[in-house]
Amino acid sequence: MAVLFAHHDTASQAVTSTAKIQANGATVALLCERAQLWRTLGKPHLAIQDYRDAVALEPKSVSMRLKLAQTCYADNELKAAFQVTEDALSMSPQPGEKASLLMLRASIYLVWKSYKKAAEEAEAAFASVPQHGRIEWYLQRSYAQRMAGQFEICAQGLHEGYVSTGSAVLYTQWVDTLIDAKAPREALAEIEKQLEGLRFSASWRIRKALALRALDRAEEATVELKRAMIELDSRIRPDAEYPDITLLVDRGMAHFVMGNRKAARRDYDRAKAVGALGWMHWRLTRAFGS
Repeated sequence: MAVLFAHHDTASQAVTSTAKIQANGATVALLCERAQLWRTLGKPHLAIQDYRDAVALEPKSVSMRLKLAQTCYADNELKAAFQVTEDALSMSPQPGEKASLLMLRASIYLVWKSYKKAAEEAEAAFASVPQHGRIEWYLQRSYAQRMAGQFEICAQGLHEGYVSTGSAVLYTQWVDTLIDAKAPREALAEIEKQLEGLRFSASWRIRKALALRALDRAEEATVELKRAMIELDSRIRPDAEYPDITLLVDRGMAHFVMGNRKAARRDYDRAKAVGALGWMHWRLTRAFGS
């Protein structure tokens, strides 16, 4: 049985694909197939080369260039990804492909901390396919807008996304952004609805504290933060190899608001190290840098 399964593992498939290419010559289909296998095997440089060869065989294909650019981005070859994206956008892509290319370019700008440009790219992508329904795009755009200080338009966009998709994540992010969009009373009303009957409420209590502070109700905010900290400390397993990212971000934020910057930075750094995404910890990023 072990021998049977060995023939179907990814490395064996890559060997088989290579043999086909050597025997019959490279085709776009075979190169793309092998490129995906290289990515799975953690060999992005080989995947990039296969996609480059595929582009050479099919130079008018926008989709090939998109795959190449995405693979370059995943391997942190940002300049190469940006150039390929530029080339693809100059080829009059279809709306869906154009939107994907623009969102990829927005991702690159985010890494480069060009937040305003990232927000502009995301807006252009949304204009290309307004009904895309992709929650990760809403979150990426909101991150760029928040980091650029565009809170009002960010809150509007997140609310539109929530109405369009029904996503609980977009709802939560919308409420969160209302605080910074100078609508803390509206945020507080939504927060109070969510707090009713929750078993775990720390994240919402932190939002409530932020809204209360925006309303100059500092003592009430401190009470909420202390209650949140008690819950978070009881749930976080500090020695776990893969701790809960959201709990770390929440505790980092609670520490930060309470003035415990060293503890906040410690939780922030740990959360990033285990894979926290930018939109999850944007306030801490603004405070400490990425």
